[in-house]
Amino acid sequence: MLAVLDRYLVKEISLTFISASLVLILVIFGNLFVKLLSRATEGQIPASTIFPLLVLSGVQSVTLLLPISLLLAVMLTFGRLYRDNEMSALHACGIGYKRLYRPVMMVALPIAALLALMAFYVSPWTSRLANQITATLESEGQLTGITPGRFIETGDENLVFFVEGVDAASRRIQYVFIHTLEQGHATIETAAWATQRIASQSGDRIITLHQGHRYEGVPGRGDFRVLSFDAHTVRIPVQQTRLVRNSDRGSAPTSTLLASRQPADIAELQWRVSIPLSAILLALLALPLSYTTPRQGRYSKLALGIAIYIVYANLGLMMVNWVSRGLVPPWLGIWWVHAALLVLAGILFIRQGLGWNIWRLLWRRSLQ
Repeated sequence: MLAVLDRYLVKEISLTFISASLVLILVIFGNLFVKLLSRATEGQIPASTIFPLLVLSGVQSVTLLLPISLLLAVMLTFGRLYRDNEMSALHACGIGYKRLYRPVMMVALPIAALLALMAFYVSPWTSRLANQITATLESEGQLTGITPGRFIETGDENLVFFVEGVDAASRRIQYVFIHTLEQGHATIETAAWATQRIASQSGDRIITLHQGHRYEGVPGRGDFRVLSFDAHTVRIPVQQTRLVRNSDRGSAPTSTLLASRQPADIAELQWRVSIPLSAILLALLALPLSYTTPRQGRYSKLALGIAIYIVYANLGLMMVNWVSRGLVPPWLGIWWVHAALLVLAGILFIRQGLGWNIWRLLWRRSLQ
């Protein structure tokens, strides 16, 4: 049976963790949806892939935000206890930080296990699934990603095309306009309808125009050449229609990374191990970091906690990049970043758990 204190703190931390996670998930999914919708509007991705990519990308984002949610949950819970002087009552009863770590770890360890499952298996699986969706769309050559009623440019802006409508049943493009400009020479092509496919080798989108006209010439001059055709093929560069795929190593099974000795694979494996490990380390840090006086307020240390997390996460990403490039040996890798956070948590634990004055007194006695 759990003690009353353990049940109370586990409940408070869990509810705060769920609330913080839901808020962050809404923010993450909202930003992802806006980005995907913008890319679909510009014709960079098919509109039908917005929801699948939103879910798949969201799963990977959730894996990264749960550790910071745990940090915020522990800090908010114990910050409220400090504000209401409940921590003073607990200390008066002989309950110190060492005893309070038990309910914190009762929440942190299951979350770390969930993160390990997501980092080792779920996230790579969602990455592979996203790649399969991309490959399927390209192989089938569906006219998704071209938004009717909008002028769409290629990356170099030398080619602009416009589609009035799309017949989903027959997979025909209706009323097509294409403008090409090369070395001052303009070409305009119009067609009543068109079909398209994806080139197997280059990945370019091949559009076949039917029942159209072609206008060639130099802008500002009247000697344009006008041609009529029954069928004409136009190649749209791959930069326009190709979907962005995830990194192969990000989608590689964990068993493959374990068997590899390539620096990039080792870096990816270290990153996956770091995700559940970071949840435990941040929980260890959050308890002493949440110390506040009644006058400081409940949220006085949140800014410091978020700043520490930002530095910690960016250092980890930098070390992973350096390991993959061979600039840092794998045995050192990202581990020193976790060690530094653990040392910081230990310093704060000693300062808050034993009391800074007691620690200073013991240090002076050791010098005598």
